Parts: sequence; C-alpha cells; structure tokens
Amino acid sequence: MASLLFQWTRSLSWLRQLLLSTLLISFFFCLPHAFGLCPYDFSGLQNFTTLCSGTNAGGEVSSAQIVICCEEIYGAAVFAMSRHANLTGEMFPPAALAEECVDAYMDALVSSSQMFIAPKVFERYCPLPASRIAAGASPCHFATTRDMIRLLISGMAEGLGTELLPNVSRTCNRIGEIGQRGCQACQSQLLEAISTLVNLTGDQTAACGTAVAVAMTSLNPSIYAFQNVYQCVLEIVNEVINISAFPVPKAIVSSTPGEQPFPVAKSSNKGGSSRKLYIIVGVVSSLTVLVFLTFLGFFVVRVKNLDYGLQNRISGGFPSTSDSSEKTSILPTEGFYIFHLKELNKATNNFSSSLMIGEGSAGTVFLGNLPSGKLVAVKRIVKERKVETFNKEVELLARIRHPNLTALLGYCQTKFVHFLVYEFMANGDLGKKLLDPNVRPLTWDQRMKIAIDCAKGLTYLHECPQAPVIHRDIKPSNILLSETLEAKLSDFGLSKVLEDEASHISTEVRGTTGYLDPEYLILGQLTEASDVYSFGVVLLQLLSGRKAIDGDSLLNRSLVQLAFSVMSQDVEFKELIDPKLKGEYNQRAAEKLAEVAYRCVQARSYDRPSMSEVLDGLESAMRLSNSARSPAAPSQWQEKCADHSS
Repeated sequence: MASLLFQWTRSLSWLRQLLLSTLLISFFFCLPHAFGLCPYDFSGLQNFTTLCSGTNAGGEVSSAQIVICCEEIYGAAVFAMSRHANLTGEMFPPAALAEECVDAYMDALVSSSQMFIAPKVFERYCPLPASRIAAGASPCHFATTRDMIRLLISGMAEGLGTELLPNVSRTCNRIGEIGQRGCQACQSQLLEAISTLVNLTGDQTAACGTAVAVAMTSLNPSIYAFQNVYQCVLEIVNEVINISAFPVPKAIVSSTPGEQPFPVAKSSNKGGSSRKLYIIVGVVSSLTVLVFLTFLGFFVVRVKNLDYGLQNRISGGFPSTSDSSEKTSILPTEGFYIFHLKELNKATNNFSSSLMIGEGSAGTVFLGNLPSGKLVAVKRIVKERKVETFNKEVELLARIRHPNLTALLGYCQTKFVHFLVYEFMANGDLGKKLLDPNVRPLTWDQRMKIAIDCAKGLTYLHECPQAPVIHRDIKPSNILLSETLEAKLSDFGLSKVLEDEASHISTEVRGTTGYLDPEYLILGQLTEASDVYSFGVVLLQLLSGRKAIDGDSLLNRSLVQLAFSVMSQDVEFKELIDPKLKGEYNQRAAEKLAEVAYRCVQARSYDRPSMSEVLDGLESAMRLSNSARSPAAPSQWQEKCADHSS
C-alpha cells in the first residue's frame, strides 16, 4: 500500500506531496518530534513493562537492572527497525539519517515517563552509535531486504537462497505447535542462517544476526510467533550462561486483543565494548528478541560480575574481548627442515596445476616429490592476512606430536609467499570418501576406526600437558587419511592454545557453517566443548554419509536437526544410516555411535561429554561392532539420549 501511495503522490503538485508526506510520517512514525526525518516509530516505548523505571532502596541501579534496561532499550529500537522493514522493505537507515534516528530515540527515552533512568543507561552503558546502524556501514548493513535476498541467491545453491529465510520463518512459527523440539529446530536454523550470511559477506556475527532477524520477521510479523521464539531463546540463554538470578521481563507488554505490542528484547552491551553491544543488537531485530536474546549472553558474561550502579563513577568500559594479536616471534627450527624455495619448486614442478591436490581458505596444497622419493603435501600461503595462520601452525606443531595429528615436516619463508610441508596422506580427506559418489564407500569398520583415530587426536589436543589446544575447525575436509586409512587431524591455522583457565571470549567467530558450536556462535566463548560439538557432527556424517547442511533438501537441511528428529522418534532410526552401507553394520554399534554423537551436539556445552568420554563411548561401540553381526533389536537409544537433554 505504501508503494501505491508513493506512486500516486509522484503525480501531485509539490505542495500536495509535501502535505501527504507530512501526514504519512505523522501517521506511521509518530515520534516525540513528529516532523523528524527518522522513519522509525519509537512510540512503543510507552507499552513496555520496564525495569528501567527506578532505583533500589539505596538509590542505585544494580548491574542486573542495567542488563535488563539495556535489553529493553535495544529491544524497542530493533523492533522499530523490524516493523519498518515489514512496511517498506527498508532495513538499515541511510547514513544521512542514522544520526537523526539515534537522536530521535534518545528523545523518545527522555519523554517516556515509564523509563526515566533509561536515557542515562542508554548513554553510558549501551550506546548505539550512528555508525553502527547506517546502511553500508558493513557488508551486512543492507539498505533493503531485497538486497539481502539477492546476495543469498547469488551465493547459495540454486533454490536455497530464496528459501533460506522462509524456511527459518516456517520452522520458528511451529514452536507453539510442537514445543521444545520446535524450539531446538528454530534455534538451529537461525544460527545456520546467520552463519551463512557471515560466510557470504565476511562480516561480523552481530551485523548479520540483525539482518537475518529483521528480514525473517518481516515475513511474518505475528506477535504470537515472536513471543514463542523469544521465550525459546531466553530459556536457552538462561541455561547456557546461568543468569537465572537476573529478573526476566515478560515478552508481551500489551493486553489489548488484536494489538501488536512491542516485545521486550534481550540485549545489552557496554560503552567500552560497543562491538559487543553490536553483537547483542546484532542478533535481535524484529525477531529481535530472538537473537538479541542469545547475544544478551555475550554482555552478561561481562556484566554479571559487576556490583556497581549508575552512581559509581567508573570511567572506561568493560574489558576488551577482542583477541589480542600475538607478538611476532622467531619460528622454531628444532625438528623441522627449513626448505629453500628452489627445492619446493623442483618438488612440485614449479607448482604445476596438475599437482594441485587441495585448496582452502588459507592456501593451496600441492603434491611434492622430494629427491629421496618421499611424497609430501606443500601448502602455499600467499595472502598477507594469512601469515598469522602460517606462524600459528608452525609454532603449534612444533610443540605437539601425535600419531593422529598430521605431521609438519618443514617450512619455507619468502618475502611474499610462505610454505608448509606436511607428510602426504595418500587417501585424501574424509569428506571426499564420505560424500563423493564416484569413490568406493567406506565400510562400517573403517568408519568406526576413523572415528576412534580422530577422537584420540582430539583428546590429545584437549589434554595437552603444556596447555589445552582447541582445534576450532573440525570437519571431514580437515581429517586426512593415510594409505591404510589411518585418520589424522589437519589444518591448525585456526587453533587456539588455552594459556590459562580464564574464559576465552572472541568477537570474531571462526569456523565452518554446519559445524559451529551454537554456544560459541551465540556467546563467542571458546572452550574444548566447541570441538566436541563439531566432532559430533562428523560422527553423524560417518553414520549417515550426509552433508552437515544438505543443499539438496529444503526440509532437513541440518544433519543435527535430523538427529534430534530421530531422537524424538519423529523420524525412523534407519534415516540416520548411510544407504551405501547396504545393511552391513552392527545395529547396536550404530545406535551406540548415534548416542555418542547426539550427546556431542547438545546446544549447551555442559550437556556435552569430554573428548575422553567420547573416546570411551566410541571404543565401546567398536567392541559391539566386533561382536557377531546379528540384526540385533533396537536398544531404544532415543530414550537414553533424551535423558541427556532433560
């Protein structure tokens, strides 16, 4: 309707255009200063049941109240953005209007008698810089929903770009029908959509989270669906970060039948962490509360240890959570051969394209033949920004050695290009063995052995005597197979050494879509459990022969979702079994493997086993597999798995 009005007014005189524009602005965007240029309606602040309404008995504002107040402040702001997107298709405001919108919002806060401490909280604890909401400020700051959909269509497999957001919307709208299972599916699909956008744009999770939420909610602005999603994510966040001591605002703030009130959004941030703030603002948008809520955790991790109020005059902000760049150090040489470039040129026939055996984000891998006749894999790293990856792999692999970790034999440094020389793994990576229809399928016993090999390598990393190591990118393409199908973990360019027991928070989430730990994606908190989740997805792939995210299926795109469906007995167990096995596997062993995998992919890290426990479970499955291959009756593993999620 708005577009029809616009076309109609173009034919009117300039005076009538002016009058109509003024009326439209006043009607749709009744701000405290009704003739302002900002197109968002902030009048819904009056509908909030707010904790921004006063102080405690001592006249102070607690840290918990600051969190909730920031949540409400950002909830209203992002919901206003979402409603505008629903009406017009516009997402982030033009840079010229961004400052106007920030000022308009502050005016709305000041004029709201119900939120009289909100302006102080907004200004000091969770500001919203104009640069953070302007269209074009970052790759995910789309001017319109159409721009975002165009990117998805161009960057995804045929048909998936147009279906991504509608699929998420449909899934999340079913929460009211199927309860907790619907909640888990909604959370999973939302995170996948955000991950997809992050990978396509290279932008931060916060900005892409906001874009996904705004665009998705614009498809179905039902407040009832919104409320269900809100409660779903709130429950998850409370459990993940243990913030039950904080008061929880209600999702619905207006009791007028048929009216669409403004929900209270979960978000919060801090002046010293405007990037964090954005991460919180980031995920919530109109469905705002949903992802907003999840990223609330990122702020709470910081704020829940604070016991000061607004009257404590603390300068500065929260401690920075950005990963500090490591100081450049002289690379180790002990145990490594330092190659000359001419040696590598000769070994790879001047890096002939015919000898290229792999390509990843960090570089290209070539087959090399040394004078001794030994075959090696030579990774060439050209991009300047990947030099850190090179240094990290050398420094890390100099201190860790294990039969199930790919061995680094040596390296070469030049001014513009760096090289890593690894042992050659004749059978390539696990991804090709599992997913390439032209490759002979792995047998059940081979799959079990590969799973155990990987678990041994990952257990070693997590229990490394010097300091635990988190791989951070466990996936089939980073699992290499020797001539005898011995499995070894590879590609340590994203790995993180935990030097102490402190929580490791990162504003830059790294990893691969489909394998990312939801808790890491939501909170940015990196632990060994993040690897456990990724490994759980790999176990499901060994069992099923499926992709982590199935581009050929619009109904069950996520393998994790399929596992949850099998667990709840909505889908038969046989759907998890690779048909290429042709029934040649032990039923009880398969159920045990599925049980271990299911525990690994729990949304909450404390529900997942350690890698040593995973290894024990897999060895138990192997013992079952070595027993007589009779078609054993199902052991109802679903019931045992369900116990872990209760």
